[in-house]
Amino acid sequence: TTRVEAWQYFEPRAGGGSQRQLAATDGATDWFPAWSPDGSRLAFCSDRGGGWHIYAMAADGLFFRSFARVHPRTHAPVVATVAQGLFAALFTLVGTFQQLFTSFVFTSWIFYGLAVAAVMVLRRREREMSRPYRCPWYPVTPLFFLLATAGIIVSTFMASFWPALLGVTLILAGVPLHSAFQYFERRRSGG
Repeated sequence: TTRVEAWQYFEPRAGGGSQRQLAATDGATDWFPAWSPDGSRLAFCSDRGGGWHIYAMAADGLFFRSFARVHPRTHAPVVATVAQGLFAALFTLVGTFQQLFTSFVFTSWIFYGLAVAAVMVLRRREREMSRPYRCPWYPVTPLFFLLATAGIIVSTFMASFWPALLGVTLILAGVPLHSAFQYFERRRSGG
């Protein structure tokens, strides 16, 4: 059985970086970088469906364990995929396509900008790390991208403040959700 890899963490260490793979792989190549919330890890996330992301987080103990359940025959992350589908269906009830686009799609640009900034930080912190891909005109190209990203975010807030605020609020709702997860994990482990 083959599972799609959803998370890889690269943990920078003194004297050189080391890699720890947290989920099985099928050789996926469509990765994008993101820093962990505490800034200690760089995660490369696959763009292959959110159900797998939720599953991998749960399987690695980073989210509620019930979301790590898989179908016995297909090994698909059933609970995570159904939960994501229900969440998406709920959002179709909140308004028009334009409102959904403004509330949620624009928030992707926040993370695109954070990913580019994370790569720039990583390149600065880990100077000895190999660079299999060279960015043309570095650092001008990523700085231009960051300026354009900031422009998109600011203009979206100026044009559609309340839908944009809703999108950011839903992202920030992850903070209490994560706190609840940590609380239940501590209770479960007796700590």
